[in-house]
Amino acid sequence: MYPYRPHLKHMAYLASQAKRQGHEVIFLELGSGFKHCLPKLGESWKTKSLVSLKHKYAGLSGFLSSDKDILSDLVKKKVKSNPVKFRYSAMSTVASKYGVSSKAQLDSQRMVRLIQKNTETISEAYEGSLEWLNKRDFDLVIGFNGRIDVTNALMQACLDSDIPYFSLERSWTGIGVQLVKNGTPLSLSSVNNVVSTWASKPLKSHQIAKAFSFIVNRFSGEAFGEYKQWCSDQKMGLVEQSYGWLYTPSSIFERIGHPDWAVGWESDMEAVEFLLRTKSVDPSKLVVRGHPQWHIHSPDSDEIYSEWCAKLGAKYIESNSNISTQELIFNTENMISFGSTSAFEAAIFGKTVFNLSPTFYQDGGFTINLFSKEICAEQLLPTLPQKEVIRLCLRTLYSINYRHMKLTDEIKAISNYDYVFKSIENNDFFLDLTENDSFVSDADACADLLDEDEFLNELLEDIRGRVFDKSFLENYKTRNGIIEIDYRSNPAFKDMSRMGLSKLIDLVDKYVR
Repeated sequence: MYPYRPHLKHMAYLASQAKRQGHEVIFLELGSGFKHCLPKLGESWKTKSLVSLKHKYAGLSGFLSSDKDILSDLVKKKVKSNPVKFRYSAMSTVASKYGVSSKAQLDSQRMVRLIQKNTETISEAYEGSLEWLNKRDFDLVIGFNGRIDVTNALMQACLDSDIPYFSLERSWTGIGVQLVKNGTPLSLSSVNNVVSTWASKPLKSHQIAKAFSFIVNRFSGEAFGEYKQWCSDQKMGLVEQSYGWLYTPSSIFERIGHPDWAVGWESDMEAVEFLLRTKSVDPSKLVVRGHPQWHIHSPDSDEIYSEWCAKLGAKYIESNSNISTQELIFNTENMISFGSTSAFEAAIFGKTVFNLSPTFYQDGGFTINLFSKEICAEQLLPTLPQKEVIRLCLRTLYSINYRHMKLTDEIKAISNYDYVFKSIENNDFFLDLTENDSFVSDADACADLLDEDEFLNELLEDIRGRVFDKSFLENYKTRNGIIEIDYRSNPAFKDMSRMGLSKLIDLVDKYVR
């Protein structure tokens, strides 16, 4: 329903595969209503008109010849907003659009007004979604995201109608797709279940290579499958000293208010201060690195964290600084995370990571989780063995990217925006999706620690060089007979192309991008 997202092709691909496997497919587009939905919220008449054109001409209609329904046409009556039922979605929608980095910022008059308007739109979309579900007899609904206003309304309607709903979102690496049952992409139960289940199971050499490849690509600036490349302008050689502690605040816009991410801290700042105080850490040994996207999406955050560090006596590095976060990580003894993905970049060196927020890797075993004052005060200052931190980090990376994500053999990113797809070989895929809650993409594991130990022992001989230099990984793959097929030239993989005159949309899309 939000066709400007690159994941529209993922949706078109799944619909085409469902049809190929004999399923009946009906799809839903937004229509011209919902004047306070995400892309129109707080915008000018000109922008709203442009958004309406996108919704009308750039949706699934350009890919599919299936039956189509229009959500705005299904809203039969003026409805009252439900601030309780849709509060998280409205808060999250507004927070992500306006770069809000704390709940306190949502209390301003402007934000309260925008949240109210967005809640009204969600309520309208909910009524239209119920009408749609009553009109059609569905076995399964796949919708984009499930977090943002209108898509959350559809998810809530499915839950209330006892129809399985899957939130579709691109995968973290660009390989495969994320499909979360009856939740949003930020729902933690399913991913945490996979991570905890497989944390005790050793990896085979080809699985180690895949997990390590992702982190090495990050360090080499070649993680093109990730949607946002925030660190591409950063440079090595600018870190002139070592630090005791590094804190990398997360971009928490999307998860504000999500129940799975509820934490016993008033804020991340309170959590960091309490950690420093109870562990007798001198703030002068702390460096805080502003999130690289703040200077674009949340400039207020730079000011807030800069003032906080000045008050603490800690060093602050602004979000637009070209100092390498990865070099900071290597030159720091301990890492503090508030659910940030940079925890993986610290853990691959075997650093001690203190994680202060629920997150999708919390059950991987390589972090020390301190979600409240009580836990933080009771927990001693432990140090996990370096080798075990790296081992568990790799298992967690593999579980998230190649077990939890679906269709990892069928969907491949060729850039942070473009993908190629091949036919789904599992003819029971959609049945497995709906009926098997423990359905993972790869249930293979090693019977012993031999493959992991061999890799880790060699990695630890020169860990900095072997993380920052891809030649070690390439040699490892060659020695273990790991051959990677170039899917860009593989005729089995194809782009999802629009039909007829709709192909003009792809040209416009590339120009704008």
